[in-house]
This record gives sequence, structure tokens and C-alpha cells, in this order.
Amino acid sequence: MCSALVVLLLVSCSQGDSREERKFEAQEAEKTQQVPLAQQTELAQTFKQPTGTPVATFTPIALLSEIVIATSLDSSGGPANDVESVSPGSTAIVAARLANLSGGETITFQWLNEDGTVLASEDQQANPSSGPQWYTSSWNVSGVPSGNYAGAVRVNGQLLNSIMFTVR
Repeated sequence: MCSALVVLLLVSCSQGDSREERKFEAQEAEKTQQVPLAQQTELAQTFKQPTGTPVATFTPIALLSEIVIATSLDSSGGPANDVESVSPGSTAIVAARLANLSGGETITFQWLNEDGTVLASEDQQANPSSGPQWYTSSWNVSGVPSGNYAGAVRVNGQLLNSIMFTVR
């Protein structure tokens, strides 16, 4: 009878253990499948951050609304007249009406002869303004031979426009 009890005890223990063992294996298998997914999610969040969307930036472009050759300026600093020719010994003024300047840009006025050689140049710093503003440069044409010349306007090195005139 003792031996029957021992056999019965061993059989019951071994059956209980095998059921428990299968349950434990199933739980461990489920955990094993979830761990790599959790690790992948954590890795993805740590090392694969989404690429941000760049913020659009506004780059103002200087606008030239008017360019003239003048021989004098009015009280506001703009051209008092608009001429096509100047007399030898007088002063020519190139006047440029510029807008969209944020301030600090370099405005370059160039005086050129007929073949494009720069005879004189002047740099000015732009003032911040909400609307168009006149910028001017003067050139004394004393000793300059009669002929065709040009005044050019650049902002930060970029040519906006030029205007032809004659010395006669």
C-alpha cells in the first residue's frame, strides 16, 4: 500500500508539474515575443526621431521702382528733374527709388563709360523702411570727355538696373 501511495503521489506531482510547466512556458513565450517589440519601439523612439519640417524663411528682395539721372535734388532728397544729358563740368546724380530694404544692405552706385569700365563707385548702407525711399549718388563730370555713360545700382552686389545718359 505504501508503494501505491508513493506511485500515486509521484504521478499527481508529475501531472501537476507538467500542466504548470506548460502554462509557464506559454507565459514565457508570450513575454519573449513582447520584449523584442518593446525594445524595437524604444529604439525607434530613441534613434529614429521624425524629421522636423523646416520653417519657411522670408528673404526680402530689394525692389527698384524708379531710376533717373538728375542734376539737382528736391527738399525731400529725391530728384528735382529727370535729364538725358548733362553738361561737361556739371554734376550728374543717379537717383534710385528702392523698397523692401530691411536695413544694413549695401547699396552700390557705379558710374560707367560706354564700354562698361567703372569710372567711379560709391557704397551706402540702406536704412530700414516700410516703403520706397530715394538713394542718390553724385558724380562730377569735369574733365570727362563727351560721350555716353551709365549709372548703375546694385544691392549687396546684385545689379538691379542701370540708366544711360550723355555728357555733351
